[in-house]
Amino acid sequence: MSLPTRIGYSYLPDPFFRIYVPTIHKDKHGSDSGVYDIQGRFMPSRFEDMWAKFTSDEPNGTSSPRDTMTLGELFRFIRGNRLAMDPFGWTASILEWGTTWLLVQKDGCIQKEDVRKMYDGSLFYEIREQRKTKEGWNKGWGIGGDGFFGGKKKLSFSL
Repeated sequence: MSLPTRIGYSYLPDPFFRIYVPTIHKDKHGSDSGVYDIQGRFMPSRFEDMWAKFTSDEPNGTSSPRDTMTLGELFRFIRGNRLAMDPFGWTASILEWGTTWLLVQKDGCIQKEDVRKMYDGSLFYEIREQRKTKEGWNKGWGIGGDGFFGGKKKLSFSL
């Protein structure tokens, strides 16, 4: 996710995998969700449409959407946004959404507001603030540099 945004500055990859916001539009690929426009601007109406289509109880999207998305619905969402002859886009979509799932899932579902915050970037500031507390970030899996594994403090560091 970092390399396409880095190309605007250098052909060498960023060793810290930072995303360069001024060139975020270069990260757009064919099989994405369509929530960002071609210039990289977040489109809230497209987000609402996407969420309603893939979280409704009825296959045609007529039932009211829920505030959570299961892993099965996420796979249906990824399949529904695939473009023919776009294996790079399929791979990128699976990696992006797999990473999102690992970061924000709780009890087997991802919350609508967490996904919205992920899209607008505020989720990462929220995670940083939560990890400064004793409770830590209580969603997803993974170990951070602060010794949390998921939501539990497993490692202690002292200097």
